[in-house]
Amino acid sequence: NPKFVIGHVEKMEDHPDSDHLHVVQVNIGEKSVQLVSGSPNMQEGIYVVVVLPGAIMPSGQIIWPGQLRGVDSFGMIASARELRLNNAPDQPGALILPEDFGKPGDAFDFNKGDRLL
Repeated sequence: NPKFVIGHVEKMEDHPDSDHLHVVQVNIGEKSVQLVSGSPNMQEGIYVVVVLPGAIMPSGQIIWPGQLRGVDSFGMIASARELRLNNAPDQPGALILPEDFGKPGDAFDFNKGDRLL
């Protein structure tokens, strides 16, 4: 099973114990997962790259399920910089995918992603 997948942000709420974190429900195909995100450009209705537990990021970091300030997070939403895509901006924020990039649950195509920016 792919560990880098396309997700559709279906619901977003403010984190109960943070002024900058959000709790989001993301459709990843056969199911939805809860993630905690600090991305300043997070909003409902966008397509993002979801990194699932067990994934090894390009930096070598392994992603595990956990909690951020007491709220469960089943993976992470990645930025272009975290994915080490060509021409990734140096500012924080989730990589927002075009609606026609793929459907929720599809594996994220890094080669296609390199041509986005």
